[in-house]
Amino acid sequence: MSQFEGETSLFSVLTGMNRPSSGEIYMNGEETNNQSSANRRHFSYMPDQLVFPKHLTGFETLQFFSMLSQEQNNDVKNMLSYVGLAESMHQ
Repeated sequence: MSQFEGETSLFSVLTGMNRPSSGEIYMNGEETNNQSSANRRHFSYMPDQLVFPKHLTGFETLQFFSMLSQEQNNDVKNMLSYVGLAESMHQ
């Protein structure tokens, strides 16, 4: 039994989140299980459980996800104020 089995594991390998324990995956004739694969842009991966880094504050976590977004919103403080969480942003 390999470390990666099933759909979730396949997609996590295709997106570069994990590496296969053995074998190779090809898409359009290109190996997809390497970090530079252009095919990775065709996939998104949503894990079963979302885990936030424990070492980041709420403010830092939102800043991080804002940087990942194609429509960056660097006004995280205003967003936290809008939803009533400005007082808790450094927790």
